[in-house]
Amino acid sequence: MSEEILIRPLSTEKTLFKIERENVIVFIVNRKATKHQIQREFERIFKVKVQKVNTHITPRGEKVAYIKLKPEYSASEIATRLGILYIIDSLEESSEEWVVHGKYRLIISKKYFPFKAIFDKNFNFKRLERLERVRLK
Repeated sequence: MSEEILIRPLSTEKTLFKIERENVIVFIVNRKATKHQIQREFERIFKVKVQKVNTHITPRGEKVAYIKLKPEYSASEIATRLGILYIIDSLEESSEEWVVHGKYRLIISKKYFPFKAIFDKNFNFKRLERLERVRLK
């Protein structure tokens, strides 16, 4: 198939929940792509093993693939590499850190975030409870 299989990751509140709770990444994919093609392409690009792929076609005509990773791989790490999630470690008492996203900058300080924090691509804040530490690359 000469056409692109994985078109773009889908980033919504529901997909962020799936990343955290179910170890699932959601992509908009080519309508002609099969589950096996989606699985092989995802494994080739991200160097991870996929447990299963579920697909459906939206009323808008887009094909959506729910890609569940095997337990030894982290969907949150893939989401961070894709820029869907931003992980910020707990900071030293006097330190501040800039998080840059496009033209926007957000300053984080321990006074307000004395724990690990996570932000989606729109900088919606969520406290980390179960997600492991992920390095930004």
